[in-house]
Amino acid sequence: MAAHHPSGGRIAVHPSPPLRITTLAVDVLTQLGEPPELLRIWASKRTLAWPRVAGQIQDMSVSQLVLLRADSVNRWSWNHLLDTRRSTGLHIVAICHQPALPVAMRTALQKIEHTCFPARSPTATLLLAPATAAVPAPARVEEAR
Repeated sequence: MAAHHPSGGRIAVHPSPPLRITTLAVDVLTQLGEPPELLRIWASKRTLAWPRVAGQIQDMSVSQLVLLRADSVNRWSWNHLLDTRRSTGLHIVAICHQPALPVAMRTALQKIEHTCFPARSPTATLLLAPATAAVPAPARVEEAR
C-alpha cells in the first residue's frame, strides 16, 4: 500500500472478497476518499457505482491504479474496471499473487494490450516505487505460457 498517493495521481486498492458486483467499485471509491455514508449507497446501486468511480478518477486526476490481489477479482469487476480504464485513460498495475493468471483475469486481459512480467523483475520494482519516483513505461514483454 506504499504506492497509495491520491494527490500524486496514484491509488492502491486491496480488494475485498467479491460479495457483490459493486464490491471492487466500493473498494476503489474508499481509496478515493468517498464518505462511508455514500459508500453504502454505491454498494447497492450497481448501475451507478462504476460511473461514480470514473467520475472521481477524473475529478481527482488519478492516472494510475495499483490493484493488489488482482487474482481475486471476478470477471464482472474486471469488465467494469477495464471500461473505466477506457473512459478515463487510467493505467492499471495489476498484481497477481498466483503463479498463473486466473481465468477471469486472463480473459479480461485478452481484450487489451498489456505487459506481464515476473514480480521480482526490475520493472516490477520500478512500477511499485513510491509515488514521488518517476515511473518509466515498461518495455513490451510477452507473457510466458
